[in-house]
Amino acid sequence: MAPPVIVYRQIGQPTVLFETMAQINIPHGIGDIPRDLNTFEPFPLVEGISTGQLEQWIEALRVQPISAIEWQWQQRWTVGPRTINDSMWFWIQKGYGHGWTGNRANQFRLGPGDLMLIPQGIEHRITQDEGESMHLIAVHFHAHVFGGINVLELLGFPPRIPDLPDGFFAGASRRLAREFAVKAPGWTTAMTTAVTQLDRPQKTNTSDAITTAVIRSARRWV
Repeated sequence: MAPPVIVYRQIGQPTVLFETMAQINIPHGIGDIPRDLNTFEPFPLVEGISTGQLEQWIEALRVQPISAIEWQWQQRWTVGPRTINDSMWFWIQKGYGHGWTGNRANQFRLGPGDLMLIPQGIEHRITQDEGESMHLIAVHFHAHVFGGINVLELLGFPPRIPDLPDGFFAGASRRLAREFAVKAPGWTTAMTTAVTQLDRPQKTNTSDAITTAVIRSARRWV
């Protein structure tokens, strides 16, 4: 019997190669039937831009995690107004407050499950409501494309993304805090992956704002 034949398919940039499993001729016995690839839930398509173009943009993304710390704030604790030289997010696990980014007049409410996104170099502030003691996770990172364009500004991410306390951002933030605290082998790679997931189109109800931002930016840059 002839050995399996592996066929490679080029996606995006010429240097990026992926193995196309559907084209591997692997003999199997009775009952050994691989899952049909068409039965997997697809990721959302971006109208007006090809998969190859979007792949090129994602391949240009460079993420550098800095820190992820879980905080229990005391009452009346406030951060800012301030400007920092990296991007970050606050994920709210418990408590209520409000914040703003860029323009002090555009305040928004914050509550359990919410994510507050702050691009690098943008002035911001977050405060707690009277009598509140927020429990949150603060994640700092760099994320750039094409050599230096800040991805949060490029995509026009909203400053507040609502979610459930046990939603998509809860899992990502908790994983990041654990990786940064324990620093097991491979922790920087794990943190990079978790932050990168924020910038990639998702097919979940809780990340519609992210997917919308990606689509809007893709149409503007192609």
